[in-house]
Amino acid sequence: MSVLPMLDHQRSPFGGTSFSRAYTPYGATADASGPTLGFCGQPRERVTGIYPLGSGHRCFSPVLLRFQTPDQLSPFGKGGINAYGYCNGDPVNRWDPGGRSGEVIMSTLLNAVTARDAAKGLHQTFHQRNEIQARQRHSTDPKVLNIVKPTLTREVSEVAAVVVPTLGTVSGAIALASGPALPMVGMVSVFVGLIAWGVGKVAKRRERIQGEDPQYYIKHKTGQEQNRRIAIFNEVNDHLKEKLPGKVPSVDVSPNEVIAPAENVRALV
Repeated sequence: MSVLPMLDHQRSPFGGTSFSRAYTPYGATADASGPTLGFCGQPRERVTGIYPLGSGHRCFSPVLLRFQTPDQLSPFGKGGINAYGYCNGDPVNRWDPGGRSGEVIMSTLLNAVTARDAAKGLHQTFHQRNEIQARQRHSTDPKVLNIVKPTLTREVSEVAAVVVPTLGTVSGAIALASGPALPMVGMVSVFVGLIAWGVGKVAKRRERIQGEDPQYYIKHKTGQEQNRRIAIFNEVNDHLKEKLPGKVPSVDVSPNEVIAPAENVRALV
C-alpha cells in the first residue's frame, strides 16, 4: 500500500493516511509503523532504532543522543567539540544526513585559510603587474624590458584559487548554520582551490625561466615599440664595441631615428 506522508521542516515524516508519529528532539520515536524513512528523512532500523547515516558511514543513536563512532576527521582534541556529538547539540534546527558534520567544519576552515592566502598572492600579482608595466612604459633599458609580467594563466589560476575556496567557505557556513551537511561540496572546493594554487605556482616558475632569456623582450614585445628598438640598437652597439674596441663610435639616438623593425635586428644581439 502506498503511503503519502506529511513532512516537517527537517523532512521527517510525522503523519499520513495510516500512521501518526512523534519524535524527540534527537529523533527517537516509539512508533515503528509507517514508512521506513524516519528522522530527517533518513532510513531507520526498525528493531534498534539506529540511523545508519551516509549509507552506513556512521550510525546515529537517537536514544544515546550521539553517534556510535567518532568523527575521524575531527581536528579537535581534549576539551574541544565532541567528536561523537550530533549537529553540535542543535538537532532541532540542523540535520546531518551524511554523518559528516565534522568534515564540513574542517573543510570550511581549510577553504577559509586557502582563500585568505590565495587572496594575498593575487593582490601581490596585480601589484607586481602594474609596477612592471609602469617601469617598462618609458624604459629603454633591456634589463627592465626583459622583466616578465605575470601571465594570464597565473592570474586566472590565482583568481580561481580565491573564488572557489570562498564559495566553499560560504557553502560550509550555510550548511553549519541552517542546512544539511554536504561535506563533498567543501572538500571538492578545497581540492580545486589547491589545484588552482599549484597551477599558479607552476606559471610563476615558468615566468622566472622566461626572464632568464636575454631576448625575451624582443620575442614578446614588452614595453613600447620605439623604446624596444632603441634598446636593441644600444645592445648591438655595445656588442660591437666589445668585439671591436676603439673602432665603433658612440652614437646617441632618439626614438624617431631608430626606424628598423625590432625583428630585423634580433639575430644581431
